[in-house]
Amino acid sequence: MGIDRPRTGKERMVFLLLVSLATAFAFQGSRGLFETSEGRYAECAREMVESGNYMEPTLGYRPHWTKPPVTYWVIAAGIRMFGSSEWAVRFFHALALVATVGMLYWIGRTAWDAHTGWIAACIYATSPLAVFGAFTLTTDALLTLWEVAAAGCFVRAAVEKDIQRSRCWIHAMWGFFGLGFLTKGPPALLPLLPLLAWRLLSGRRFPVATVLGLGLFGFVGFSWYLLVTARNPDLFGYFIGEEILGRIRSNEVHNPEWYKPFTLYLPVIVFAIGPWLYGWIRGLRTPWKNPFRRFVEDLRLSGFASLMVLWIALPLLIFSMVKSRLPLYLLPLTAPLALLSARGICRDRSKAVTRRRVGWIALLTAALLVGLKGGAAYIPHSDNMAQLHSFLKAFSDDRPLRVASFVGGKKLYGLQYYLNGNLQRLTWNGEETYADASLGKYLKSLPISGSSAFSTMVVHPKYDKELQLILARYRVSFQEAKGRFWNLYHVSAEPAAETILFRKAGS
Repeated sequence: MGIDRPRTGKERMVFLLLVSLATAFAFQGSRGLFETSEGRYAECAREMVESGNYMEPTLGYRPHWTKPPVTYWVIAAGIRMFGSSEWAVRFFHALALVATVGMLYWIGRTAWDAHTGWIAACIYATSPLAVFGAFTLTTDALLTLWEVAAAGCFVRAAVEKDIQRSRCWIHAMWGFFGLGFLTKGPPALLPLLPLLAWRLLSGRRFPVATVLGLGLFGFVGFSWYLLVTARNPDLFGYFIGEEILGRIRSNEVHNPEWYKPFTLYLPVIVFAIGPWLYGWIRGLRTPWKNPFRRFVEDLRLSGFASLMVLWIALPLLIFSMVKSRLPLYLLPLTAPLALLSARGICRDRSKAVTRRRVGWIALLTAALLVGLKGGAAYIPHSDNMAQLHSFLKAFSDDRPLRVASFVGGKKLYGLQYYLNGNLQRLTWNGEETYADASLGKYLKSLPISGSSAFSTMVVHPKYDKELQLILARYRVSFQEAKGRFWNLYHVSAEPAAETILFRKAGS
């Protein structure tokens, strides 16, 4: 099968499958878990597996209700299937990427033709944002799959001539929106706005809300909420007051500055398209040539290109208005960007030339992305908890560990995952909701020198001087290992004749 001359549809599909499998699964377990998001999701799922309680998530062995459970469930399923490893916890995120690629092919073929669908799928399979979104443990890769599947059902319903078949696709659409709601809550319903707007503006007549569909959405999307609130009645007020209204009013936001939609989201959109931006640049350079003019004609209200524009523009406007802004919020918008880009590329040249060029760009981009994923494991980073764990193991010489973290902004849930839960969080007074003990209480409970347990504290270097003063006050002896990003203290209750400073290169 030559990528410069894909003679058959089967060859093109095999090529697409190989590219998507490579970008999704290659080196998926090479990089350690990063704080804060990856550590929280992985540890919460690990505690589910440990306790066997999959209905009531815990984090640090405390109830954790900030997100619905689907992401925890799929990570826990990876742990159950493949053991406790980075590859296991990211397995279903990689699978979500491959499934989304397949969905985009289906949408493109349904809305236009198989040629457009294949190009759109190639673009998404080699989109840097899509690939690295699936390389990161958050809700966004799974949410994207459910939203794209829901949009695909909507498009299929729009082209169906039989009203009963159209209704069946709308039932399925609401089911996928239910899965999205059970993955990230209300933000999963954002695509409904452009879908309903396009249906109104296009003049197409097909059902978009059915009794069975809404019932399916309610059953899938709200079943877990109803179950846990029945067990814990106070949760109803928490979900409404904290997770919905509280997040709207909260001052704890990311990138709230007015200019962030321009300095954050515009670069993210470019990153989402990656090398496929060439199609847009080529079209804009020759705006009055026939191919581009035909592409502009696609934007008529009844065309599916206008649906893609609405799918991008309306959620992007809402994301820009909301004060809390993060790059992966835009991951679901990579799907309509890929479809719209594919439509523009298809208008540019003959099918044979387009397939050859798309094949080469997809192959080279996939190779680059796979290389970047493999190289990410070797970049030292303060948030890489696998590197910190390796440093900790080297310092302890593989002896049994009793580990405590003196919290100074980061709670190190990723390290707790690597330690199978064996981590205490210390604060000055121990009164914070996430604190396991105060620093003084922990120091009073230390084993005597010579104990088989290896009591170790993980400390950010900026707290070194303060901590050493406290250790001297409690007459605690210690060995210190200075790392690039974290320092380790081996502490014991009985003071030694002299304090030993132990220096060792590490994380």
